[in-house]
Amino acid sequence: MNIVLIHYAAPPVVGGVEAVMGRQARLMADAGHHVCVIGGRGAQTDARVEFVSIPEVDSRNPEVLELKAELDAGRVPVKFEPLALRLASRLAEETEGADWIIAHNVCSLNKNLALTAALHRIS
Repeated sequence: MNIVLIHYAAPPVVGGVEAVMGRQARLMADAGHHVCVIGGRGAQTDARVEFVSIPEVDSRNPEVLELKAELDAGRVPVKFEPLALRLASRLAEETEGADWIIAHNVCSLNKNLALTAALHRIS
């Protein structure tokens, strides 16, 4: 099975979700699955688990922070839709052939709504 895990950051970044993702990825690889982790920050920490860096997935990315400030003020910035489309295109490419996509906290937190919109588009 091809499984993709997505979060704003991934191991070796220190954090609760990052630690959970690292364990999940290792256990899934132990079970014989192909696992890919997509994050804005992070690195490959296990030879059996692919890591794909997409900087705009990171909740701390400067472009994402700029958009978030506008969204938090109640305004949808002109740059929102282009970023959501770019992310959707890249995520569609990186998740092609995936049997399962697990998006950790991405759909329940408002840290990167362009990422949430992109995942909605490709789902």
